[in-house]
Amino acid sequence: MRRRKKIFGLALFSAIIGCCLLCIAGLRSRVHRSERIILIVADALRADHVGCYGAPGNPTPNIDALAERSIRFTDCYSVAPWTWPSAAAMMTGRYPSESLVFPHDSKFLGYLARRPRTLAGIMQDRGFTTAAFSASRAFAPTFGFGRGFSTFPEFRNDRDAVRAAARWVSKHRNRKFFAILWLMSTHHPYHAADMPPSLRRQVSAARPCIRTGAIFGRHGLYSTAQITAHPRNDEEYSPAEIRLLHQMYEAGIHQVDRYIGHLLKATDGIPRTAILVTADHGEEWLEHGDIGHKLKLYAVNLHVPLIVHAPGYAARIQTAPVTNLDLMPTILALARIRPQTDLPGLALCSQRSIPRDRIIISEVGVAGWRVHRCSAHDDSYLVIHTLTAPPREPVVPRGGRWEYVTHGGRRATSAPDLRRALLAHESVAKRQVRATKSRPLDAKTKAELEALGYIAK
Repeated sequence: MRRRKKIFGLALFSAIIGCCLLCIAGLRSRVHRSERIILIVADALRADHVGCYGAPGNPTPNIDALAERSIRFTDCYSVAPWTWPSAAAMMTGRYPSESLVFPHDSKFLGYLARRPRTLAGIMQDRGFTTAAFSASRAFAPTFGFGRGFSTFPEFRNDRDAVRAAARWVSKHRNRKFFAILWLMSTHHPYHAADMPPSLRRQVSAARPCIRTGAIFGRHGLYSTAQITAHPRNDEEYSPAEIRLLHQMYEAGIHQVDRYIGHLLKATDGIPRTAILVTADHGEEWLEHGDIGHKLKLYAVNLHVPLIVHAPGYAARIQTAPVTNLDLMPTILALARIRPQTDLPGLALCSQRSIPRDRIIISEVGVAGWRVHRCSAHDDSYLVIHTLTAPPREPVVPRGGRWEYVTHGGRRATSAPDLRRALLAHESVAKRQVRATKSRPLDAKTKAELEALGYIAK
């Protein structure tokens, strides 16, 4: 009898402990669940031009203040060096070679493929109200990025996009929502509205080609070949003019930071709100012979900020390599939605540890949209494989051209592993690339895309 009572007592005690643990787990899950999620993308914002990533002069006080109470990822790389493929990766969690449809009769246009489920679509299916506010002509419903969004107004400038986003967030503060704000002040043509007076005077006195803030000439992105001591035409810039353009880019960074601060104020007092700040790619300033972005896969083209502020997660700095393929599983995990098991990315906030030797792969295609260049890197080494020659570059030998770059002068031992990973990725990517005919664009959209350098004139 006594033994039965003892067993019954132990069973009862175990049941009570189990119930308590389940209640704690459920409470913890509710506390950690983000019911409102905002993704802010600053187009072409290089990581090393952000204050908390080492930029001098306090250029981004609002981003830095957010980073102090968030998880800041120091080593985040985009999977592509320009907007369309990078946006496709963020919205689907898959490489551009799988998530984009490439027209064979156009040089640079791409459309989001219908097959992969989008982040916005999954969030919408799980009861989240979805909205996107974009000042970008590339991240637009025209190219398939509207899938899954209930609201997707397009704007001509960042100011109007931010104001609309802030109003929408305030209106939906008591509902579950997922929203994206895509800012363009950091993308050429550079013409930030709030340039310092001294810079504005310099710009006003410059040649017309500089006043436009354009870095995309008749023959493509400006390179060292077009920079001379005594410029003779719009295809040649002086070193002083390049410095002026860079100052205009920095003014755009200041403006983006101010707009981000405005949206952050709109979220004050709204509980269970997660905010993520990142960029789709970087921007080169002659470190490898060009200005701008599009076809190269160096760190200046791919290294982007990533800051994640979410309920229940303490501020910390994460130095392991991550990628914007991780955004989709990370956002789904914050909303307590189980991500698809075949996604290549990681749910970053819920990872106990991210492997330091993780290999990050990026890719870019051109001319008929074959995948023509891929890169792989870990925390110490970068390997770039060029399969076919892009415009203005030397002919590629059979088997491709390989380039090896060390980070910080450290001795690298991982080159063979990176090379094997690249070859395996390229084998899959070549089979996945799909082509179609270009969709007709109205004259206004075509002109705007040409001005941004997304399509050739």
